[in-house]
Amino acid sequence: MKKRKVKLVIDGSLGWKYCCKDNISIWIRGYLIDSNVVELRHKILRSSSCVETLPRGAITNWLNVVRGHFAIIIETPFWVFLSVDKIRSIPLLYAEYDSSIVIGDSSAISSISGECLNEDNIDLDSSKEIAMSGYKMDGRSIYNKVHYLVAGECLFLDNNKTNLTKVKYYKYSPWNITNKTNKEFESELSSIMLTTISDMADNLEGRQIVIPLSAGYDSRYIASALKHIGYDNVFCFSYGRSDNFEIRSAEKIAKKLNYPWEPILINSTEQKKIFSQNMFKDFLKYSNTLSSSPVLIDYNAVYSLHVNNRIDSNAVFINGNAGDFITGGHIDSYFYNMDFYNIDFDQIITNYIDKHYSLWECLKTEENVSIVYNNISKIISDILHSNKLSNDALWSVMESIEWSGRQSSLVTMTQRSYEFFDYEWRLPLWDPIFMDFWEGVPLHLKKNQNMYATVLKNNNWGGVWDDIPINQHSIKPLSLKITRLLLKALIGSMGKEKWHKFDKRFFSYFIDTSVAASYTPYFDTVFDRCGARNRNSWITRDNLERHKVKFNDLI
Repeated sequence: MKKRKVKLVIDGSLGWKYCCKDNISIWIRGYLIDSNVVELRHKILRSSSCVETLPRGAITNWLNVVRGHFAIIIETPFWVFLSVDKIRSIPLLYAEYDSSIVIGDSSAISSISGECLNEDNIDLDSSKEIAMSGYKMDGRSIYNKVHYLVAGECLFLDNNKTNLTKVKYYKYSPWNITNKTNKEFESELSSIMLTTISDMADNLEGRQIVIPLSAGYDSRYIASALKHIGYDNVFCFSYGRSDNFEIRSAEKIAKKLNYPWEPILINSTEQKKIFSQNMFKDFLKYSNTLSSSPVLIDYNAVYSLHVNNRIDSNAVFINGNAGDFITGGHIDSYFYNMDFYNIDFDQIITNYIDKHYSLWECLKTEENVSIVYNNISKIISDILHSNKLSNDALWSVMESIEWSGRQSSLVTMTQRSYEFFDYEWRLPLWDPIFMDFWEGVPLHLKKNQNMYATVLKNNNWGGVWDDIPINQHSIKPLSLKITRLLLKALIGSMGKEKWHKFDKRFFSYFIDTSVAASYTPYFDTVFDRCGARNRNSWITRDNLERHKVKFNDLI
């Protein structure tokens, strides 16, 4: 086979670090907790008598044990290697066409041959999946010749850069239950939660930590644990409509922790102005992966902090991303009520589709659902491989495809808002030691995040867990609440389903505390006849249309 022409496209402004020695060039973006690229280079040299031989085992072993979140590319005169971390926190793309292969971050898209990105090369099946859910989970993109690495995956281009091989070096496997008592699990979790925060704090060496503080568990855990270990350089903020429950709770938490806190109050008019700016259009381009929709929820708040110089230029954002998932909050309730021996894969896949592939009712056709079903079936087969699970462990499959799907393909896109404004970030609840622990936790301790909540309340770090309610939702202003209740009494009598549709169409725009719903004009949502589920429906549709994917062609 003829040697391929390899083109690496790496935008140095995105925080890539470069190291070159002994004919080994290493680019890495992100952060490492307990390792560095020098150690990796030594492993490569020690594992091979000459740089010509690609030491797959040494590299994948390093990937499995290293802590941090990153994307990495290694090139020698003889082979190329690239990898994302265990959650694909930083996407990597590659495109194959003619005798060339283009590799890189999102900036590589503009370097891909135009013929690869034209309308004739659109993958309609992939586009349908993205339109229905906001993401892809199998490595395919909107275009046939453009691919991406999924969570826990690496790619080897060896044998004189002719043979391309993808390897899954990691799979989240929550069926590997550890045999421990409840008290032993709780004690270990308490220790790991502090270790994760302490190691992260040591890595930051006193830099300002910025926390988007909400009324839930995860950001409160991060803030309270930082207070417990004595980290003082912390700034908290909350955002959205004035007087919403998130802001009220966050203010109380920050005050009790004695951390500075700032509310970023945004109304629909201001939000729309920000969404119309050229800077926002640049952000959409920056967030482009050809495989998932941009996530906008933090954008306006980070924009405000940045343009008003409210935080340090080298500040590090730390959010509670994935805490609700990893601790059991995404396990469907039917697993708790069902006879385990009546559960099968068909039920699991169908439930997953109902949960995550409903952005547009008009797209949920028999044909489209069949495409998604078959794809998820293949992914489950790949995840399980030689693992044969008993019926009482099948609930864990749902968690694993959630990890490989929505969590790593879409939720991690939240971090792009921080990067766009030149800030670093950390994800302590996606720390590998945290993930390893939760892989071994049985179902009953994950139910409703029971153990996670118990450990937080028992430790009561910072004194913010006993008298400040968790996610105490309320609707403001009072006039909106009263109007909604009156209409609910009237329309609700005609059936629960009819009320939910009415409520979503007319009130969700105003109830959204983040105000991100104003991305779409209100009357577009009111007169929608395609069955948009929420703001993400419109964001996803627009993202596809920017790539010349015609929405009507997907129905």
